[in-house]
Amino acid sequence: MMQSQSADVAVEEYNVFYRSKDPDARMLSRFFYAPYTLTDKTGKETTIASSEAFLQGIAFHEDDLRRKQCFSLHGPEAWKFGQKSPRDGFVYFGGEAIPYRSPAYYELLATSEREKFRANEECRLALLKTRGKKLVHRLRGINTAPAFVELLTQIRDEL
Repeated sequence: MMQSQSADVAVEEYNVFYRSKDPDARMLSRFFYAPYTLTDKTGKETTIASSEAFLQGIAFHEDDLRRKQCFSLHGPEAWKFGQKSPRDGFVYFGGEAIPYRSPAYYELLATSEREKFRANEECRLALLKTRGKKLVHRLRGINTAPAFVELLTQIRDEL
């Protein structure tokens, strides 16, 4: 673990990474198999195998059969499958086309991630163990997902 300097106080960094040797770090990853159900504004329930499956699956139109298949995946397979989506600048959920990277998009991702931790006690406990640490997602030395770890930090602070 690396140290981060902030106002002369060293803070231990905790790398959230699917291939980590630390099982708790793997549980916090979007790739981890942690099934949960989301209910949209119309009342339709969708079962999701992993946060990555949700992130990738909502890029498919709601009537696209590949969407349900994507929602059933986890790990790198979910990411790879999502690369087949139309990437038309929108994500789709609850009968709405939501602009990619809009405030509504980030709100939807936050709702999904919160539900993962609500529904999966082992993931929730792993997140709580990171209190006092700065969450990062470093791949090859680069913090590649600052918005994701900021969301995890917010969820942790809410618990």
